[in-house]
Parts: sequence; structure tokens; C-alpha cells
Amino acid sequence: MDYKKSYHLSRYGIFISLLILFIASLINENHILRNILVAIGIISIIINILQEMLFCCCPFCGYQFSTRDNLPKYCPECGRKLE
Repeated sequence: MDYKKSYHLSRYGIFISLLILFIASLINENHILRNILVAIGIISIIINILQEMLFCCCPFCGYQFSTRDNLPKYCPECGRKLE
């Protein structure tokens, strides 16, 4: 997977996961549904973080990019220009 696709999919995935957790926090009467939504939200966040760790790296040297910031235009490790 391309590092740009990985970065954007992870951002959207974590947003959707947090939205699911927010909806779960609003449910008071149906405890089973709330627990299922919480489990789905937490598993989804873990999957998104793992996907980001595996694929959001330099295609040339494998340096892991910091996902707290925007994607760099040049690799901080090898200095090659990223597309």
C-alpha cells in the first residue's frame, strides 16, 4: 500500500472509530449494543494504528514517518524526494 493512501485511510478510519465510540457513549438503555459498539470502535482504532505503523513509511529506506504531523515532502532519514 502507498504511504499516502495509508496515511489518509488511517486518518479517516480513526475518525470513524471515534464516531462509533461517541455513539456508543450516547446509548444508555441497551447495554449489549453499547458493548458491541465499544468493542468495534476499539478494535477499529487498533487496526488503524497497526495499518499506519506498517505502511506509513518511506518507500526507499523504510523510515517510519511521524503521523502526528502532515506527511513530509522529503524523507527525514534518507533525504529522497517523496512523490
